[in-house]
Amino acid sequence: MPKVPDLSTEICPHRSKLARKFHPGFDPAWRGTLIPNLAALESADILVLLGGGLTVKLMGQIAADKERPVLAIPSFGGTSVEIFESLKWIYRGILGDRFNELTVLKSTWETSSAQRVISLAEALAIKAANDCGSLVFS
Repeated sequence: MPKVPDLSTEICPHRSKLARKFHPGFDPAWRGTLIPNLAALESADILVLLGGGLTVKLMGQIAADKERPVLAIPSFGGTSVEIFESLKWIYRGILGDRFNELTVLKSTWETSSAQRVISLAEALAIKAANDCGSLVFS
């Protein structure tokens, strides 16, 4: 399985703010549980999912329930693939012509991939904010 990148070290557009992977108020011993992830989700505009198992799937469902958009990156395997597949038609409707950019995220991660993820995440977050809607999956 490919190594999951640390998006905080990738170059982000000046208008983007990259939140911490985990909420800073929690002891590192809590990592791998839902608790710090739920705290971070409260201040997030969008949830980006990479790889994962049960926690990633639950976080995606919770984010959708809270009407936060979800961008699942399938190139790292795990439950993000399943979530991506269940959301791809919703992505197509929201992103329109930019939908084809998502197919690149199914291939091997490259240096330019982080920029693309940020750009697509912003587009989904803006659309959700304007429509007051969410990306819901089953």
